Amino acid sequence: MDEASKSSICEAIEQYIRAIGRVADDDMQFGRLVELFDAGYVDSLGIVALTGFIEDTFGVELTEEDLFDHRFTTITGMAEIIASRRAAPPT
Repeated sequence: MDEASKSSICEAIEQYIRAIGRVADDDMQFGRLVELFDAGYVDSLGIVALTGFIEDTFGVELTEEDLFDHRFTTITGMAEIIASRRAAPPT
């Protein structure tokens, strides 16, 4: 999957988190590389909603392994996981 696709995935996730977390546009701490859970942008209820959003929007099924992957803590990391899932041949 190309970088433009990863960028569009990042954009969709970022917009969703900003909406559910009511993150202000001028929040200088928020970004695609911030640790979303540690920084308090996503909580336990938010992760359930975010997981559903990702699966519905991108047509992937996240596994428990995905959710515990260190990359799943940032928007960029989530996009990498999603992109790799979408690029993988069906099993």
